Amino acid sequence: MTNPYKYGSIEAKSYEQQRTAYTDVVDFFLRHIKSNNFLDAGCGTGNDLLEIFKRSGLKGYGCDKSEEMLASARRRNCATEIRVADLDQEFPFDKIFDCIYLHDVLHHLKRPEIFIANSYRHLVGGGILLIGTETEDDLRVKFTSVYFPGALKIDLARYHPLGKIESATRTAGFSKFETETLSDPVVMNEAIMNQVRAKSHSILGLIDEKSFQQGLARLEEDFSAGKLTEMPWQYTLITAVK
Repeated sequence: MTNPYKYGSIEAKSYEQQRTAYTDVVDFFLRHIKSNNFLDAGCGTGNDLLEIFKRSGLKGYGCDKSEEMLASARRRNCATEIRVADLDQEFPFDKIFDCIYLHDVLHHLKRPEIFIANSYRHLVGGGILLIGTETEDDLRVKFTSVYFPGALKIDLARYHPLGKIESATRTAGFSKFETETLSDPVVMNEAIMNQVRAKSHSILGLIDEKSFQQGLARLEEDFSAGKLTEMPWQYTLITAVK
């Protein structure tokens, strides 16, 4: 399916205020990022760029389709340069990178093979493409799939299967494709509840309002009753080497 979700000023404000970088995912990126010569493709409001800068002092490059999201990222002064780009059609920079990563972005692309091929052409020999995404197994245990009617069906339609991603990297010319799975329970706290209330997860903007309100009511009830101290969470990290 195509993804009709739009990121305007309301979404940008929500993502900047409510969302934070995932520590384990940033750890994974920092295993491979050794200089400022890296690109955050689909950087949004710059959460990952900011965390990388705070922890390493490195300022990479960023791009996103949403001008409003990028305005937030620029205010944070966490990147060398940030540009607008539609990754389904174009690559935002002429330069060659040591590392390119995208985190929670691939499912927003209609034709990920275009971005993957463009990334191959804009990486040095031995350069690395890192992808953080969710497989069907990951999605089935996600709290949005458990609590919000219709969310899983929509997500399964928009997330690209692992086999398709690997095939695209092989076709582009990448010589190595490896995956690892993060599997840590999510501690349901007020911060995550505020993310849900503000719909600062794209799937919550794609389900109908009735489904959202039904799911939110169930979630609020279980959270208030202390039934949601932890929820399962899985996430897939991909490394492709040129």
